[in-house]
Amino acid sequence: MLYPATTVTGLGIQAIDGLFGAVSDLYFDDVTWIVRYLVVDTGSWLSGRKVLISPEALTGIHRDANVLTTTLTQQQIKDSPPSDSEKTVSRQHEECLSEYYGWSPYWLTPSSVYRWPNIYPHSSLPPDGTLPSGIGKEARARVDAKRSEEIHLRSFKEIKGYGIGATDGNIGELDDLLFGSHDWRITHLIADSRKWWPGGQVILDRSMVDDIVWADRKIQVAMTQDEVRQAPPYDPDRILTDQYQKEVSKYYQKLATPKTQPPSARSRNALSEHHPI
Repeated sequence: MLYPATTVTGLGIQAIDGLFGAVSDLYFDDVTWIVRYLVVDTGSWLSGRKVLISPEALTGIHRDANVLTTTLTQQQIKDSPPSDSEKTVSRQHEECLSEYYGWSPYWLTPSSVYRWPNIYPHSSLPPDGTLPSGIGKEARARVDAKRSEEIHLRSFKEIKGYGIGATDGNIGELDDLLFGSHDWRITHLIADSRKWWPGGQVILDRSMVDDIVWADRKIQVAMTQDEVRQAPPYDPDRILTDQYQKEVSKYYQKLATPKTQPPSARSRNALSEHHPI
């Protein structure tokens, strides 16, 4: 099932022994487009302190009750490593969180996704990220290099409102992101085009993203303005049924069909393939 990011922000976080705050933001990896952390505002409980929770600690999304359930206790949250900044997340802080909670260090297996309930995919590395004895020096060096890579976390609140440009002009602003509840991977962008033409919001397949210019607060998609106008409409009050998702997929499969011009970003399915950050 797909969930809009805007409906997750604001949901309460349910610990084993009670509520401890509400989601105020999401951090996603701008290479793999996977949500890596929920930013939780603890309110008066911890004097407004904000903490990071990995989807690995979640067991379910319950929109009817307006909560996300977790495997954590309130005491675990209270004793968790304090964040060194409200705006950025350092690798050191991530490593502290991983060690404290026992979360799998996703940066060692960058394409890793989360599975319900609280099951992390198998990898060649142990859950704690340590390397098995006897591993070659070159392999060890590659892993060490990954550990020192730059952080690729981006805030949903930051990117919301970014302009969206087609190949022949501007077509809207980013209003929302959709992600899969089974793996927390962002699959679609919601463009608000009402400033450009009547019709409201349309759903854009994430594979159409050609570039993101962070300094200019702009997302470039490999679509023409007309292709965006004809994209499947999005209604935030509409249930994202399997049939609707099939209709969306059918439209973008049609766009991805090779044309006479040289291959473009239409055939690519990840920003990281052509937008190193």
